[in-house]
Amino acid sequence: MSAHRNGMRYLNRLVLRELAANRSRTLVLILALAVAFLMPAGMEMGLRSLLDTRNAFAQKHGLADLEVRMLPEDLRNLPDWSGIAGLDQVEERLLMPGIIENAGGQPVNALMVFLRRPQPTINRFELRQGRALSNGAAAEAIVERSAREFHGIDAGRELQVKVGNQTYTQRVVGVAASPEFLIVAANPEYFLPEKGSLAVVYTPLERVYENIGFRMVNDLIFRFAPYADAEATKTAILARLGNRQIERVIPRDEHISWKHITLDHNVFRIFQPALSLVLAILAAALVAVNFDRLVRKQYRELGAVKAMGYSGAAIVRAYVYASLCLAAAGIAVGAAGAIGFRSAFLLIYARAHALAHLEHHLYAPVLLQAALITVAIAVASALLATWRLWNANPVILMRPLLVQATGSGMSHRWDVLDRFPTPVRLGLKNLLRTPRLAALTVLGVASTVSVGVAYLICLDSMQQTIVRSFESDRWTSAVSFLYPVLGEEYESAAAAIPGIRAEGFVRAQAMVANGTETIEVSLAGLQPQGSLRTVNVVAGRMPRAANEILIGADLSRRLDVAEGSPLELRVRNQRHQVVVVGIKSDVVLSEVVMALPAVQTLLEIEEQATGMFVAIPDAADAAAVTAQLRQLDFVGRVTKRTTLVAEFTAILQDIRKLVLLVAVIALLVAIVFITANLNMAIAEQATEFSTLWALGYNRAAATQIVAVNSAAQAILALAIAVPLTGVLAVFLNALASRAWFDQATYVSPLLAPLAGGGVMLLTIGGTIVTFRRFWRTDLLENLRTRSIQ
Repeated sequence: MSAHRNGMRYLNRLVLRELAANRSRTLVLILALAVAFLMPAGMEMGLRSLLDTRNAFAQKHGLADLEVRMLPEDLRNLPDWSGIAGLDQVEERLLMPGIIENAGGQPVNALMVFLRRPQPTINRFELRQGRALSNGAAAEAIVERSAREFHGIDAGRELQVKVGNQTYTQRVVGVAASPEFLIVAANPEYFLPEKGSLAVVYTPLERVYENIGFRMVNDLIFRFAPYADAEATKTAILARLGNRQIERVIPRDEHISWKHITLDHNVFRIFQPALSLVLAILAAALVAVNFDRLVRKQYRELGAVKAMGYSGAAIVRAYVYASLCLAAAGIAVGAAGAIGFRSAFLLIYARAHALAHLEHHLYAPVLLQAALITVAIAVASALLATWRLWNANPVILMRPLLVQATGSGMSHRWDVLDRFPTPVRLGLKNLLRTPRLAALTVLGVASTVSVGVAYLICLDSMQQTIVRSFESDRWTSAVSFLYPVLGEEYESAAAAIPGIRAEGFVRAQAMVANGTETIEVSLAGLQPQGSLRTVNVVAGRMPRAANEILIGADLSRRLDVAEGSPLELRVRNQRHQVVVVGIKSDVVLSEVVMALPAVQTLLEIEEQATGMFVAIPDAADAAAVTAQLRQLDFVGRVTKRTTLVAEFTAILQDIRKLVLLVAVIALLVAIVFITANLNMAIAEQATEFSTLWALGYNRAAATQIVAVNSAAQAILALAIAVPLTGVLAVFLNALASRAWFDQATYVSPLLAPLAGGGVMLLTIGGTIVTFRRFWRTDLLENLRTRSIQ
């Protein structure tokens, strides 16, 4: 037993000594194993942390389980909420849109939230500056933290908010974060987070009582008891409200912050498997190839060891032990990289959406799973590299060139190469001499390059889809009203502004149902003919009759309906049977379009509109027209089309950083793969290059040979990467279309030369640097061995 242990110690030291002597190859093995650990673990921890951030902030500050918006009602007329099973808390509020007139000289859209309690128990505040509201009807306010971040509204400032014809003046006493606005407020018409687009101002409800003599509310928020049946509790609440005019019913899952993070999380989940799998496979291939070359380099020594009486199984166990040591080092480096990737992912996402709160979590099961995969890759690579040693003849291991000599030579097979210059001929022959290693290198580089570039193509396609979608529209600005306005009123106001064309629309919240599947949607009433807003109808036609609707492709997929399918449309307290007469494809999600008169009838606002599209001629001063529009008493929000495209682009630019982070890692793995394998070839051909030196070749001539070798492999990899990238980009765009909106594949003209040039430059440059370092070593020492091929 003691002799066996001593023998194993000797073999372990033998293998570990070889790893220590080949530091560059060992470093490549560790980095490859680290990448196999890093990507799956880092991405998974980032996605889980994103959801846990949302859930923890909602739980800590009591995000409402249900919100009901209705027409204004006297607080005294609301029902008694006692006796509803599962209901824990209720709070009443008044929401009123307005405009801040003194925010740095620029008007800012505002939402005034009149609170019944100065310190709400639902959607509780996290004070970031100042103090809480006082009891009573004091003219003071707390602003949501984005008002401070994007408009500089701090505690102590006097703030004026114009609501309709009335202006509320109050002193800001605090700045707070709220679970309602974990992400910045979104443009309600396009489901797009817009930084600084809305300033939320909280103030006491008693101020309204002083003005009108009763406490008017239009928003109810509810918290359910733990383990309550949410659907049953919601049904009971709505039944208790009776026939009151309900504008919106918003469960927690449909809340803008909650829903947006869920949607983004699901999109990333679609892309995650392909990304992690490809990089993990490539890392495994890199480990397997390097381990195989490591073992082959020791064949003579291992043959001598077997001749001394050591079994093949013992040698295999020694390499498995070495693989476990490498896996441990790879896991340590990979764990640090995974934590860094997770944090970078979260910080980029938080910046893109201006998150009010961010948590970085570690997940032991995720780290353990990644560690087990890394160990499996290392051990499998060791076994693949050493399985021949179980029954290998020691003589064959010690004299491998004798075996090679019995095979057919390559000289006659590649005589055509003799016509090329010597550097090209020798460089290509070096490539052809190790076809398996060259094939693995080329395929590995092609797969990683294609993954990184395909993700960039997917993002460019998304951006181009957005730009082209809005470029087809004829409106310049979309104006949202504070309340429904008669057609003659907004038309006369628009006519007073020279040169512009105005067209009313109606937008409201509704629900569509197909069986048990129910989805909250934005209901848009548009002009049946000649609308300033262009609708990209891909199937069917625009609606005309009162029971006809047009839905987006996203709703068509989610509800599993097509042209001609019946649906139920729920508006306020009414249910209407409608028919899908068309399907549109654009970037506006969860939208149902009806003819304008039909929506006006449903909402009982005949001849009125909730907004208007405005077309401003090129000759007009757009800024001056926008300023005039904002001065109208009934105007709440003015959204310029160019601003909307810029906001979409800004969000995509931040997301692009995530994609670039992944693409850079993929490309770096590709560079490491090809340079590591070429460096292996250089090390294994040290005698040949030393012979060239002895024959009078200078460093420049020898470098050309290596450059040809690396360039040939890079060119082959790029040639394979082109069709592979195309297939993968189409596949990713199909996944993105399923998760978001339909998008066609778009390839930037600069992408191919930048990616191809980058791979060529880094590959050839890295190889040349390594070869020149080799050329500075003692080349005469290499001639002491006679294994010249």
